[in-house]
Amino acid sequence: MKRSTIIKVIVAVAAFSLLNWNIHENSEFFRKRRSYLRTLETARSDERIHALVLGDSHAVNLAPDNPEIRTLSYGAEGIPEMYSKLRYLLESGVVIENLFLIAEYQTFNGFGSPNRTYLNKVFLRREDDVYRKSKLSHLVDNVPLFNDDYIDYLRTSMRHHLNDVRSLVAGQARAGEGAPALHEKRAWASRPSAERAAIALRTGLADHLGVMTDTASMELYRRLVDLARAHDVEVYGIAYPVTAQYLEGCPLPERRRIDEFLASLPFTRILDYSALIEDPTYFRNEDHINEKGAELLAEQIRRDTGVRF
Repeated sequence: MKRSTIIKVIVAVAAFSLLNWNIHENSEFFRKRRSYLRTLETARSDERIHALVLGDSHAVNLAPDNPEIRTLSYGAEGIPEMYSKLRYLLESGVVIENLFLIAEYQTFNGFGSPNRTYLNKVFLRREDDVYRKSKLSHLVDNVPLFNDDYIDYLRTSMRHHLNDVRSLVAGQARAGEGAPALHEKRAWASRPSAERAAIALRTGLADHLGVMTDTASMELYRRLVDLARAHDVEVYGIAYPVTAQYLEGCPLPERRRIDEFLASLPFTRILDYSALIEDPTYFRNEDHINEKGAELLAEQIRRDTGVRF
C-alpha cells in the first residue's frame, strides 16, 4: 500500500472518530442518554425505595422533592425499557416497596422506543433477554453513526425542524393578513373547545394504532408484573388523566380486551384515573397534566393507596 494511501486512511479514520466523539459529547440524543442513565444509577444506589414509578411521559413526577419516590418514567418509554429497569434495580439488591406501573390503552400499542439504546450499559453487564442483541452490538451502538436509533432520531429531528420552518413561514404570512400565526403556542385551556377536541382525537387515534397486536410486549408486561410480585412489591397499575377525546382514539373492542388482560394480572390494585380531571386548566395538552393537575393526582393517590406521594 502506498504511503499516500495510508495517510489518507489515517486521516479518514481520525476524522470519523472526531466526528463521532463530537456527536457523542454534544448531541441532544446522547445528552438525554446520560441524563437517563444518571437517574437510573441514582435509583440503583438506594437501599430501599418507597415507591418506584415506571411509564412514559404520561407518568409525571408527582413527588420531585421526596427522596423516597423514584420516578423513572421517560418520554416514549416502552415495555422492554420498563422491564429492564425494574430487573436491573432488583438484581442490584434494591428493595422496592411499591411500584406504580403505567397501565393505559396506549401502553400496548407496540411502538418501538428510541430509548432502547439508552440501556446499552445495562446489557453490557448482563445477558440481554429483551432485545436479544449481542454484547458486541450493544458496544457498537456507542458509536453514533453506527447507532440506528440515533440515525432515526436525527432523521426525525430534521423532519420536525423542516415542519417548524414551514409553519413559521405560513404563520408569518397569515399574521400579515391579520390572522393568528399558525406557529403561535397557546395554553391548552385558552384554545376553543372544538379545537381542543379535534387535536385530542387526532392524537388519540395516532397513539392507539396497533394496540394489542404486539404479543411479545404484552407477555413481557406480564413478566414485569410477575417479577415485581415475586420480590414482594405492591404493584399498582395506573392510568393517568387524559382528555375524553384522546381516550376515544382507542376503539371500544380494544379497550375491553386490554381491560381483560390487565384484570388477569396480579396487581395489588388498578388505579384508573384517565377520567379523573375534565377541567382543561389542569392539562398541559391533550394527554399530559400540568403541575396543578399533578398536585391533584398526587393527593388522590395518597388517599387511595396510603403511599407517601
